[in-house]
Amino acid sequence: MMQEPIKGGCLCGAIRYSVEFSDDSHSLAEPTTCQCTHCRKNSGALVAYFITAASSNVSWIGSTPKSYSATPGFVRTFCEQCGSRLAWVNTNEPEVCSSLREA
Repeated sequence: MMQEPIKGGCLCGAIRYSVEFSDDSHSLAEPTTCQCTHCRKNSGALVAYFITAASSNVSWIGSTPKSYSATPGFVRTFCEQCGSRLAWVNTNEPEVCSSLREA
């Protein structure tokens, strides 16, 4: 069964994204959370909430997200205008994009 696309973006609207899911796509059926120190610092919350999808299923609309590597092996993306965090990618699995949130 096809899942509805998830759409979201940054606070200022400069970057939007759409995530398409297919029956064979790499995605989690349920949202995932993380409570590690890096995710807590990055989110400013006690728990970081995210979904995971194949990078090929993510369409970026508008400006290109900027990236920053605070943790070896991971790249975090964000909007350079408003600072909204958008996604992170494990450089060992660049085909997987995580931390997208519906907005």
